[in-house]
Amino acid sequence: QKFIIENRAGANGSIALRGYFSSGEKEKSFLGVSGGQVLFEPLVNPENNWISQLKMIGPVLTSPLAIAVAPNGKIKHIGDLFDKNIPRMRINIATAGESHQMLVSLIAKVSHHDIVGVRFKGSAESLTALLGGHIDLMSDAYGFFKQRPEITVLTLAQADSLDKIPSLHKYILDATLVNFFGIAVGADRTDTKEIEAALYQGFSQNNRKEYWEKLGYSVDFNRKSDYISREVLPAFNRYRDWE
Repeated sequence: QKFIIENRAGANGSIALRGYFSSGEKEKSFLGVSGGQVLFEPLVNPENNWISQLKMIGPVLTSPLAIAVAPNGKIKHIGDLFDKNIPRMRINIATAGESHQMLVSLIAKVSHHDIVGVRFKGSAESLTALLGGHIDLMSDAYGFFKQRPEITVLTLAQADSLDKIPSLHKYILDATLVNFFGIAVGADRTDTKEIEAALYQGFSQNNRKEYWEKLGYSVDFNRKSDYISREVLPAFNRYRDWE
């Protein structure tokens, strides 16, 4: 089958979601969604909560959020943000979405420094500001950073260290924030079995699973199309308590 891909930017993806559910598109279209627009956006703007109306079909790519620094950055270790022996200073952290901002806000609650999230339109702009020395740190998915060896990842927002990168849990207990990417449809759609099978088969061929893992992502095969109920809704309730 032929698919036409249409990029609808704006409002952290909520414009595309609202358009999808307010027209006949949900009967014939699919949504490419990320954790920023589906999970974290509703925490800030409840009117953009579409979680219960969605289901993920096919495998889901996941990656923990992370904090990174440029080679010449003044922050050398994630512990510097929590070491009270270091004099209080302003630390600007680039963000490009609600998920990135939430990680920064969580750090700001615990750190004695003046932690400020600086919002950019996208990750590419955030990275440019980081490498240009305009901001001190950057928040994004580990998978985004791993493909850029010129920067250093200071910490991962998950319980376990990875690639010798320390866990943020040492400083903020239960600070687990994961972004994800996948294909979604309306939760009541029942005509997606063929496309689901094709997506599973695609990830099983040509070492695609291994390819994404090398880029810093994990693959949740989501074989029961239950990723929303199994992972997203519990995380939403947990993060809502943080707020």
